[in-house]
Amino acid sequence: MGNVGDIERITQNRVVKLFKEKLGYTYLGNWEESLIKQMKKGSLPDFNEVWRKANRKFRKLIELLEN
Repeated sequence: MGNVGDIERITQNRVVKLFKEKLGYTYLGNWEESLIKQMKKGSLPDFNEVWRKANRKFRKLIELLEN
């Protein structure tokens, strides 16, 4: 990995640490390897469908909180 790649990885690790330790997020891992493998196989998930499902769940949560 080149110098810029090393710096980028360090920055990403710091951001992950911030989200985990300070904001209480759960880290689901680095998906880069798995997405590259899926791209090579031609079997990427339908990200539009993933977004629509997440959006529906988010809207339901907002409705619950508003009532």
